Amino acid sequence: MEAVGYAVDGIASEADRALDLAESVLADSQTAEPEIGDPSISRYCDLGLYLDITRAKCHLELQRGDAAVEAFAKVLDALPPEYHRDRGQYLGRLAQAYVLSGAPAEACSTAEEALAIAVGTGSSRTIKDLQSLVRQLEPWSQTAPVVKLRALLVSTK
Repeated sequence: MEAVGYAVDGIASEADRALDLAESVLADSQTAEPEIGDPSISRYCDLGLYLDITRAKCHLELQRGDAAVEAFAKVLDALPPEYHRDRGQYLGRLAQAYVLSGAPAEACSTAEEALAIAVGTGSSRTIKDLQSLVRQLEPWSQTAPVVKLRALLVSTK
């Protein structure tokens, strides 16, 4: 969480330092047997995956498009299939990363997949994120993929 805070403040070097420290602590903890009462037992997600999610969020916040694309793709590959709502959310974030990377067609196709999941799971947060994404796609607003995505979003209201 410290890394995310630094990323929000735009302090990339400190965000990277905090992520590296968390990765080191996690690596050290992998060799120890969990003890009774350990909060990492039965967590919502594996700590390694949680760190990958945090790293991806930091790259996105720091406007590192290519790194965010790679990081969110890694997260989506590792995400358990039953995490439908999370998959939709991270697909939406991947679409934002594609915009930062200057890949609007990929952003739109990824956003369409996120929208289908958001509608199916009732995730208003992901839908709001995708509406924001359309604003980020403004430089490509007349292209077919953006026109299609905008129409799909309008039809979900």
